Amino acid sequence: MGGQDAAFTVRSDRPQLTVADEAREGYVRTLYKHWNKGLNAGDSCDTRKEVILSEAVEAPQVAAGCKLTGGS
Repeated sequence: MGGQDAAFTVRSDRPQLTVADEAREGYVRTLYKHWNKGLNAGDSCDTRKEVILSEAVEAPQVAAGCKLTGGS
């Protein structure tokens, strides 16, 4: 790499950080068709839904075909 390393601490540079709302423009779920069958191929849940289930604060309801509703 051709440049010098810039050393800094988070504490000293924190006032320079900008906090902004999340921007979700441009994300289209249907563009990502690569979700695999997940860990439990027999449960109809793809990897995305398995991650939602494992990381949910409040578990969603799981209906036939691993249709998720509710939760957070």
